[in-house]
Amino acid sequence: MLIKCQICQKEFNAYLSRKGKVKYCSRKCSSQARSTSVDCRCLQCGNKFLVKPSRIRLGNGKYCSPDCASIKKINRVERKCQKCSTKFYIKKSVIKRGGGKYCSVHCYRGKNNAS
Repeated sequence: MLIKCQICQKEFNAYLSRKGKVKYCSRKCSSQARSTSVDCRCLQCGNKFLVKPSRIRLGNGKYCSPDCASIKKINRVERKCQKCSTKFYIKKSVIKRGGGKYCSVHCYRGKNNAS
């Protein structure tokens, strides 16, 4: 018997003995249905991600990752490494002190570089 999954809308075969109990095509869809997480959109990059309501009440759930959160929360500037030309983000206070020229310690010391 073909049944439509309540989460992903995919049709799947349900066994006759379990037709009244089966609502989901997989364990992933079943666990997603039991989850109380809420869809959120990252304020920095726009990606969708899931957050529990309790985390939203605490003021979280605005950014999808620590990288996106740190770029927005701490006033950082995009720079280009003088050694390997990799783009990276650095605090303005570090730039004022004369830093922020290299993306990593390896580039600063000149070790392990192709250039």
